[in-house]
Amino acid sequence: MSVRIPAVVAALMLLIVAVSPAKHVRAQDKAAPTKAAPPKTAQPKKPLPSKTAEEIEKDEFRAAKRELQVKLRSKQPVERIAALRELSNYRNVEAARLMVTVGLRDDEPSVRDVAYHLLLEVNDDTEVARYLLVTANKDTRYDAVNPTTLQLLAVLLSSQSPDVLRDTSAFLDKRAGTHEGLIMVETLADELGSRGQAEDVTPLAKLAGLKVFAAEFGLRRAVAEALMKISDPKAIGQLVALLEKVQGEIRAEIVKHLTEMTGQNLGVETAPWREWWKANEKSFQLVAAIPKKDTKDASLIELLKDKPKYYGLSIYAQRMVFIIDTSGSMLQGGRLMAAKRELLQAIDGLTDDSQFSVVAFNAEVYPWQKHLVPANASMKHAASQWVDSLDTGTNTASFDALEAGLHFDAEAIFFLTDGVPQGGNINNPADIVNLITRGNSAKRMSIYTIGIGVLGPQGGLFEQFLTALAKRNWGVYRRVDN
Repeated sequence: MSVRIPAVVAALMLLIVAVSPAKHVRAQDKAAPTKAAPPKTAQPKKPLPSKTAEEIEKDEFRAAKRELQVKLRSKQPVERIAALRELSNYRNVEAARLMVTVGLRDDEPSVRDVAYHLLLEVNDDTEVARYLLVTANKDTRYDAVNPTTLQLLAVLLSSQSPDVLRDTSAFLDKRAGTHEGLIMVETLADELGSRGQAEDVTPLAKLAGLKVFAAEFGLRRAVAEALMKISDPKAIGQLVALLEKVQGEIRAEIVKHLTEMTGQNLGVETAPWREWWKANEKSFQLVAAIPKKDTKDASLIELLKDKPKYYGLSIYAQRMVFIIDTSGSMLQGGRLMAAKRELLQAIDGLTDDSQFSVVAFNAEVYPWQKHLVPANASMKHAASQWVDSLDTGTNTASFDALEAGLHFDAEAIFFLTDGVPQGGNINNPADIVNLITRGNSAKRMSIYTIGIGVLGPQGGLFEQFLTALAKRNWGVYRRVDN
C-alpha cells in the first residue's frame, strides 16, 4: 500500500537534506585545530629597589634590639656598658632613646658617663637632636631640676650643627624667662663646672652666647665660675673672651683667676688679655693648680687697688645696694656717725658707670630709692642728704632689710649692722641665712657683711651669723671693733 506524502512535507524534507551538509562542514571547521598564535616574549622582571644603608641599619637594629635590651638590664655594670657600646653602632632615634631611658638614668655613675659620651657622638644628627630636645622639653615642665635633662642639654649644646644649636638656644632662652627655668640653666652651668672636663668648655661657651646671658647676672656668674673650675687652656681662652661680656664683680673674679693661672698681671682691661692670648694660645701651659682661696683676698685687692672702698672692702660691683642699720644701739660709741661717714665716702667714690641705692632699717625698712640710680653727681648729692638725715629707731629687722635688698637688680649688697636680728619677720640667724640664700639662688648677688662695734669674742653667735651669710652668698665678712 503506497503512502502519499503531502507536498508541503516533501518540500520540507528536501530543505533539511540540503541544509545538513553545510551544518556538518561548519561543525568540522569548528572542530579543526586552529593555528597557534606565536608565544609572547616574556618580559624581564624589574629588580626590587635595593635598601638604603639607613634601612639596612634599621633592620639590623630591630633584629638586635631584644638582645640588647636584655643586656642593658644586666646586674653587672660592665655588661650594661658593653651593651651601650654595642648600641652605639646603630645611629638612629630608637638607639638614642635606649641610651637616654636606660643609660642616662642608670644608678651607676660609670654607666651614665658612658651613655653621655656616646650621645655626644651623635648630637649632630638632626633626628636624634630633635628627640633629645623634645625629651628635655617634656622634662622641664616640672619645677624640679632633672639630672638627665641637664645631661641632654649639655649634649645638645656640644653639637657642631648650626640647626641644633639654634633650636637649643631658643629653647633655653625661652625657658630661662621663668624663675625655675633660670635656675635650671644656672644649675646646668654648675654641673658642667663640677665635672671639670675640657669637653665642657664648648657647652659653657654656648651658654655665654644666649640672649638671657646678657640680662641675668646670676647666669653670667654661674658660667664664669664653671669655667674657672676647669683646669685646661681652653677654659683660659674662653675666660679671656668672656671679659668682653662682663663687668663688676664677675670681671674682678675672672681677672684674679687669670692672673693666678697664667702668671700674667695685665689688669682689668680686656685688650691686654686678648692680645696676650692671641700670641700665646698655641704654646700656653697652666702655671698653677685651680686656686682654693677666697676670691676677694688681698691679691685681688692689690690688683684692683683703684676701686672705691667701704670699710676697707673694695667695691668691684657696678650695681650695688648699701643697707645700713639705724637701730637705737647704733648711737653707742658713735657707730651711726662713723657708718654714715664711711657710706658717704664709698658713694662719693663710685664711678659714673655705676648704679646704686641705699636702704636703712630698724624695726622698719626705708629704701632711699626703690630702683638703682646712676652714680652721677646729682644722685650722689641727693643720697648724701638722705643719709645725713637718718635717725634711729627700735629693733633690728635684719631679715626684712636683706629681703628688700634682694628685690634690686644688683650685683652686690653691703649689709652693715651692730646687733643680732630682732623685731623682724624672721629673727633666728640660721633661718635668715637659709632663707636669704635661697632667695638669692637665681640672682647670685654678693652679700658683704660688716659687723660694727661687735661685742664679745671673735667667732661668737653674731659673727657666725654674718660670716655664714657672706660665705654662702659670694661675699666677705668684715669685723669693725671701733
